[in-house]
Amino acid sequence: MTARLRFSTIKHFASSPAHFAYWHGREMEPSAALRIGTAVHAAVLGGAPVVRYDGTRRGKAWDDFEASHPGATILTATEYDTAQACRNAIWYNGEAFKHCGLGIGINERLIEWDFNGVPFRSTPDRYYGPSDAATLVELKTTRSAQPARFLRDATSRWYHSQLAVYRAALATVGVTVAKALIVAVETVPPYNVTVLELTDRALDVGYRTACGWLEQYKVCEASGEWPGYVQGPVTFDIEPEMDLDFSGIDDAEEA
Repeated sequence: MTARLRFSTIKHFASSPAHFAYWHGREMEPSAALRIGTAVHAAVLGGAPVVRYDGTRRGKAWDDFEASHPGATILTATEYDTAQACRNAIWYNGEAFKHCGLGIGINERLIEWDFNGVPFRSTPDRYYGPSDAATLVELKTTRSAQPARFLRDATSRWYHSQLAVYRAALATVGVTVAKALIVAVETVPPYNVTVLELTDRALDVGYRTACGWLEQYKVCEASGEWPGYVQGPVTFDIEPEMDLDFSGIDDAEEA
């Protein structure tokens, strides 16, 4: 695999090397949630054009409209209104606006770099401030920005690893990250916004995790083998002292 890797594909090693091999170089069909996220990024940070389509996403009228807007993110009316509400929520949240829209910064900068001997490419959402003490900002859309719930979701999605990789990428172009933030905005009313600051421990754990995935990649690339979850039988045992309740299970369900 000669193409530069990205975090969005290397993170599939968290599931298995087979997941990585399947998704590497493969385009995912954008879901409604992904389209809204892309539109919010464009509205807040800039990016590819976003257009609204009030019809049904099928048939000749849709095909003609899609063909006439190459490279654009095309939203339904509902999706477009949601993206606008998310943008407004960020603009009217003082803390979020301070990091996303106030002052001079660098948005969506592509960095091509060497990550532990592997060609890599990273595109941090935004960073600003002096090059020796910059603030890194990642914008995320979510169903819930309630802090405890979002932390669980963000950890399972490896956001701490993503920002740690971006921090390492910026270091290769002379930018030292002093603070790493996630601005999370809800895609449902009331469109609450939460700003989270990652600790050094979270970033360090995230970086070590990404390095581990990269070492797996090197081994698989050298061997040409991309295994699944395990390569041998897994023990399935029941603790003898467990009080198992089989009530409610009938024989018809066992097939």
